[in-house]
Amino acid sequence: MFASRIFHFSAAHYLPNYQGKCSNLHGHNYKLVVTIRASKLDNQGMVMDFAEIKKKVKEVLDFFDHKCLNDIRYLDGFSVSMNNPTAENIILRLWKLIKNRIPRLHKLTLYESEDCYIEYAGEFAEGK
Repeated sequence: MFASRIFHFSAAHYLPNYQGKCSNLHGHNYKLVVTIRASKLDNQGMVMDFAEIKKKVKEVLDFFDHKCLNDIRYLDGFSVSMNNPTAENIILRLWKLIKNRIPRLHKLTLYESEDCYIEYAGEFAEGK
């Protein structure tokens, strides 16, 4: 069974390795869908309490919210430095940080806009 919660944050970035408009400083209102997996329900009959999901994810997103992603360096002793903060690189950093707080993290979906998003389920981070 899966439980998902949606989050929003705003951030600026530029893509120095990109030839086009995105090489200039610009911002996005990101939407992040966090999905947790459980093989059985906890003693409260839940995959995970939505309030607990919110608390743990907010700890991470507050660090990214209203920042220039190119300027962020460390969080929780983990380098979140991104020379080229593409949606793909952003979701990899978010995965590491959220997975440390929620071990049963199943998938992240990061919307850069209404029409463009990245889904990640630990393929690279977990060596699968």
